[in-house]
Amino acid sequence: MRDKLMAGGSPNNTETNAMLKEFISRPICQTKGFILDIDMIYESQTPWATRILENDILGDREFTHVVELEAADEEIKLRSSNMKFDIDDGKVYSKWERAELAKPKFILNDEGELEEEPEMDPEDENYVKPLVESELVTRVCDESGPVTR
Repeated sequence: MRDKLMAGGSPNNTETNAMLKEFISRPICQTKGFILDIDMIYESQTPWATRILENDILGDREFTHVVELEAADEEIKLRSSNMKFDIDDGKVYSKWERAELAKPKFILNDEGELEEEPEMDPEDENYVKPLVESELVTRVCDESGPVTR
């Protein structure tokens, strides 16, 4: 799959279903929920919610909320430009997400004062790997030339 994406290809319906099933089965998704920001109609005319249910992607879980948003192509292009992905885990980060993840995180201590949050243990299931901007890759669809670091 990684080679296909690096070459500018897209996953087919079967590959998309497998990736969604794997993502949704993660512990953090089961405890905190998840948001699917995808268009799953590109290869078929079946709506995405129907395909998720028909392909047993949710397993024994059920939808609790479904919100469908519609945006103009120009708005989507504006928001999706400048996206980069982590070649190690394939996660795509927008310019906004990268800026948010770079900010220091604060928590309230026992005295009610803000203090910088200590670094998480990489073994923690909620661990978020720090982003290294220089290791992120520009997506092929955003570049006229080859993939760059």
